[in-house]
Order: sequence, then C-alpha cells, then structure tokens
Amino acid sequence: MNNRPAVLGNRYKPGDTVEVDGSLVTAAKKDKRVYLALNKPAGITTTTELHIKDNIISFIGYPKRIFPIGRLDKDSEGLILLTNDGEFTKLMTKAGHIPKVYHVKIAHKPEERALDRLRRGPYIDKERLAPCEITRIKGSENCRRALLGQPARNVVNAAD
Repeated sequence: MNNRPAVLGNRYKPGDTVEVDGSLVTAAKKDKRVYLALNKPAGITTTTELHIKDNIISFIGYPKRIFPIGRLDKDSEGLILLTNDGEFTKLMTKAGHIPKVYHVKIAHKPEERALDRLRRGPYIDKERLAPCEITRIKGSENCRRALLGQPARNVVNAAD
C-alpha cells in the first residue's frame, strides 16, 4: 500500500495506491444514486425476487439494480420509493424516524373496543406496537387513515 507492505489495520483513503502481486487494485466506481417514486398499483408485489410474478422490479423495468424502500402489500396501492442508495434506505426505514400514512377502506364501522386496542398499542406476534391516537375523518363512512410514526405519536383516523 503506497509502495509499502500492508499491515493488519491499514485503512485505504482516496488517493492511496494498492498493489497485489504487482497489479494495481482500484476501488470500484459507485453507481450514480437513483431515487424513483412510484404510485404502485394493486396487483404488484413489492419484492426484488424476479421469479415472483408481477414483482415491482420487472414492473418498473429500470436498467440498473434498484430496490424498494419498505413495502406495500400486493393488494395495496400508493407511493413507494425505490433506490440503489443503501444509506438512504436505512434512514427511511429506521423505526419511528419517518412517519408513514396509510388510507384503508374497510367493510364496516370499527367497534370502539378495537379502536381502544389501537390507542393502547396492539400486539402482533406477541410484540406490542406503538400506541396510536384515533380521530374521525369527515366525509367517508368506510375510509380509514392511519399515520404511523414515532412511538406514542402514532395517529389513526377512523371514520364513524
């Protein structure tokens, strides 16, 4: 490294030269960062597994490797971001860091008992989720809006 034998713990910095058996080793060029926003339609699966029918990667057909940030269920539609930027993905998916909003249409008016469970923080797979604040949305009987964010600051709006 830099015309000296490397020792355990050496750190490579931009501008350093590294040779192995007389051949110069260069750092791989990073691809330009890509950020895509997609209004995902229902029926598309949020996965990078190309063998899965109707996967989001084949649907978009972007020529370079990208991956979704988070996921939407196959039957869900809405905004989803895709990128090749791992650091950005970590930032966006860090629990409680970025609030997420969901609009859900349900078949019937929710029972007050079910809304109370959300207010306290429901259990899923024996794990307690963050509590939610529940309020009514005006103008729709069957639509629900869920805003999920930092613990104790989650909001779920439910039409009555």
